[in-house]
Amino acid sequence: RFPRVEARSTKLAGWVRRQRCDYKRFQRGQPTSMSQERIGILESIGFIWDQQAAVWQQRFRELKSFKKDYGHCIVPRDFQENPNLSTWTQCQRSQYKLHEKGLSSSISKKRIQQLTSLGFQWNTKEPKCISQICKSAVQSSDPSFDTACIRGYSDQFDHGGVEELITDNKF
Repeated sequence: RFPRVEARSTKLAGWVRRQRCDYKRFQRGQPTSMSQERIGILESIGFIWDQQAAVWQQRFRELKSFKKDYGHCIVPRDFQENPNLSTWTQCQRSQYKLHEKGLSSSISKKRIQQLTSLGFQWNTKEPKCISQICKSAVQSSDPSFDTACIRGYSDQFDHGGVEELITDNKF
């Protein structure tokens, strides 16, 4: 992504778009000025051909890191440490719902499998999700996942009985 304020940046952004277009034509066997040599040169400097795929992979790595830190994949909606990850996880759930209904969706079966194998919860309104968060909060020393956070999460998704779980440590 390039700022459009400076003319030089606009020219560079246009050039990048043309390279991506030519690359797609090359992949489809259509006439283009793109060559295998140019592809190699651009890849050697880390050129990103599919920006959307690159962003998806980056967020997936961030989700893996989140799981490593917190023990689950249920990113709070107001996760100040990484708001983009929070938005991304919500988007994945929305796209999954569309996919499950047979509607047009940007999520592929491969991505669904990747997220599922990581332990991603597709329906955060299920009682097992809040239980999973409670367990992680007790095991974590991170103050962002204290009982107030759990209560807030519970209120946000209308979970009942969380206060009992917190008080009695029954999770």
